[in-house]
Amino acid sequence: MSDHWTEAPSAEGMRAIVDEGVGALRATCELLRHPAGRQLFDAEANTRIDELVDGLERLASIFVTPAPRPRRGPRVRIQLLGEMRVWVDDRPLDGWRSRNGKAILARLAVARPQGVPFAELLADVWPDAPYDGARNRVHVAIHKLRRVIGGDCDELVTHVGDRYLLAGPELVDVDLDRALAAFVQGRRLAEEGNVAAAMVALGAALAVPMGELCAGEEGSDWIDRHRRHVTWRLCDELHRLGDIALAHGELAHAGAAATRALELDGADEVAHRLMIQVHLAAGRADLAREQFRRCSQTMQAELGLAPLAETGALLDEAC
Repeated sequence: MSDHWTEAPSAEGMRAIVDEGVGALRATCELLRHPAGRQLFDAEANTRIDELVDGLERLASIFVTPAPRPRRGPRVRIQLLGEMRVWVDDRPLDGWRSRNGKAILARLAVARPQGVPFAELLADVWPDAPYDGARNRVHVAIHKLRRVIGGDCDELVTHVGDRYLLAGPELVDVDLDRALAAFVQGRRLAEEGNVAAAMVALGAALAVPMGELCAGEEGSDWIDRHRRHVTWRLCDELHRLGDIALAHGELAHAGAAATRALELDGADEVAHRLMIQVHLAAGRADLAREQFRRCSQTMQAELGLAPLAETGALLDEAC
């Protein structure tokens, strides 16, 4: 027998291996969710892809999310959709002394539950800062953030490996998470054949006010980047549950989903198409034609494009 033994990796080495694997999972999720890819498959295939992505994201979160512990700090509620607002135990938190503290809270809230690597957090919040002393800069800003929140809130932001994580829903409620969770539940219920319960979930999602991510916060590349992704994700979820509602004759729910998507993106052709179908199903051909006119006008003004032939064909089929 050989006397050679392979040396086991250190704890730091294992962490690096895990982080590399988690990074690969996340990159795969981003590719699978990209709008360009979704156009290559039909609705059923995209549904299966979404199930795969959800599973991969849950798998990734196992390795970076600390085990839940009893809540000690104050309850924090964060509004990301529209103007960013924060409440601590139902008390509005105004007059931020540190812009960086607010930016860190927003960045971590958008990234929950995966968290944000140190280098990425530094690049997003302090893009022009020198790397020397950077970790101390981040620690000081997070300490000030905890102090602004008040109470015993060491668990508000934790540090696991090389990632900073915002506390889970037992301590921090984020409107974006709440809306997306309701959409996911609605799709699952619809797939199980429980359409009535799926419509309740859609109603819960629609009850969350939806607007531009961190509206009014300008000058941050990461906000601009995530705004586009969040708007696309919300609109996509609205389309899918809206289509389910339409297919089962739930015209009010389908119309509400289309309306909310158009509030997020007035040039959203899929939402215009859904609203045209709602009007036609309700016998409102005149409103369907007006919706098509509005779709054409908005798309031309904002995108320089005309609607797809299939959108206009909806009116042709109805005549």
